[in-house]
Amino acid sequence: MRALLDSLLRNAAMEEILQRAGAPSVLAKVIGLYDTEAPALLLAMRRAVTAGDADGLRRAAHKLKSTSATLGATRLTELCRTLEAEARINGDTASRLTAIETEYDHVRPALQAALEMSS
Repeated sequence: MRALLDSLLRNAAMEEILQRAGAPSVLAKVIGLYDTEAPALLLAMRRAVTAGDADGLRRAAHKLKSTSATLGATRLTELCRTLEAEARINGDTASRLTAIETEYDHVRPALQAALEMSS
């Protein structure tokens, strides 16, 4: 399990959160916010792709990129960065978004496992 977490989450980001006072509760709060915001951002991105709303897509990708980086989800962060750039030039956003959705499906349980391990 630890190897899976290491491959999906950058340990330094998690360690930084865990070193704060009340670390498990802080981590639980951060992950809880992420669990609330990320699906809404993914839905906003899917709707933006369908509507051809490049600006809306760019904004949602930027926000998911930032919150994913905070938790150390480096691959998801990079995928969001690429989608954000593609949205600026009207590139291949649909397949990029599919890759982000797939990676998020891997990151979410890894975050939950990291939370359980920190308790």
